[in-house]
Amino acid sequence: MSSSQIPVRPKVSSFARDLATRVQHKKRILLSGPVRPDEDSVGACLALARGIRFISSAHVDVAGDLLHGFSWLPETENAVPDAEVTPDYDMVIILDGDKTRLVRTVDDAFAAAQTKGIVDHHISTDINGYDIVLLDPTAASTCDLVYEILLSWDCPLDADTACLLYAGLVYDTGGFRYLNTTPATHIFASELLKTGFDHAHVNVKVLSERTRSGLRVMSHLLTHTEFLADGMVALGSLSLDDFERLGGQKGDTVGIIDALLFTQGVIVACIINEKSRGLDGNQPAVSISLRSRSNTDPEIDVSRLAQEMNPNGGGHARAAGAMVNETLDTVRTRIHSVLMNSLEEAVTS
Repeated sequence: MSSSQIPVRPKVSSFARDLATRVQHKKRILLSGPVRPDEDSVGACLALARGIRFISSAHVDVAGDLLHGFSWLPETENAVPDAEVTPDYDMVIILDGDKTRLVRTVDDAFAAAQTKGIVDHHISTDINGYDIVLLDPTAASTCDLVYEILLSWDCPLDADTACLLYAGLVYDTGGFRYLNTTPATHIFASELLKTGFDHAHVNVKVLSERTRSGLRVMSHLLTHTEFLADGMVALGSLSLDDFERLGGQKGDTVGIIDALLFTQGVIVACIINEKSRGLDGNQPAVSISLRSRSNTDPEIDVSRLAQEMNPNGGGHARAAGAMVNETLDTVRTRIHSVLMNSLEEAVTS
């Protein structure tokens, strides 16, 4: 991999040296993305696991229920289901997220680990509470950073590793449509494509393919979308009752928000998705997904809006999210106010 045209950032090189030293003294290492992982967190975890195994004798596990929706990616069959994660790892590294958004079992393992690490590119991430940190918001994806770590270690780049990294790159650049796409992004993609994996298959899986139930959910959301502020804001909502009536499955709402955002005249899109009704002693829970367009007037930083809904929310300026333990109606009222206020502030500033 030393022949790559991609230069390794100094902060990545320093992190890679530190991590390489630390893993030599570890027996069991756990890698995990946040709750509701996407292709960037999954690809980054699986690719980094391959790298750590190359430079050390440590046993490395990747946590996550990855067979559902990610089974087409290499090595997902070897992931440890979230329910089976135990708190007996020497080191836990969180990729493409932070410690505030972990499933309970991974959170327990993280708390018990001697060494805690993070590799991420979200500007809203708080680096406090980790022993080893690689955070670079200028990276288009976490997979960019993992690739540079592997370069630093002179790990071989085979088709499976390239497939994992490409999936994350394609997802976080929206198929190279987002403003985080740079000339270096295309060089990175080119380096990966040289290994010969089926990139067309990856693009279809990441960007286009949808289940039949996903089509029904998408149709419902698009039909019930509100357009606010003369069409500049698109707000969709999905109740758990409707999701179940439509036969929805895990992952069926992924990507729908882009259809809202890329509607003519829209500069901010939001989908609120009820996850729990709050019955039988459970808390109500609603997920909020936010997107905004680049090069618009005004431009809206949706990471700030996500943190306004929940301080643990966040992400990127153009793509962010949060989980709120409130009823769907309450969240709809709150997010409506937050969206309209942010737009008014942006217009008058």
